[in-house]
Amino acid sequence: MAKKSEPLQSAEGKFSSSEYEFTSEQILAREKLERDLEETLRVGREEGREEARKEGREESRREVISNALKLNLSMDQIAAITGLPLEEASRLADSLKG
Repeated sequence: MAKKSEPLQSAEGKFSSSEYEFTSEQILAREKLERDLEETLRVGREEGREEARKEGREESRREVISNALKLNLSMDQIAAITGLPLEEASRLADSLKG
């Protein structure tokens, strides 16, 4: 089983105390809740990493476009260098200008 998050670890003692009695349905519901929470956290981390990669690619393209503009390359040349459609390269170039 995957490592439990800190909130789940800190709550562990509270639920395992002998002063509480839980039905099997309550225990199963808690276990499902833990699994669902862990899955939500996993998906959130994956989405965050993908967003960071996307932002990194965009920043890299902006840097290439900025350098190409300094060299007075045409937008057709810049689109070819970046592998972007001309419209997308133009959009990014325009965002750098203002």
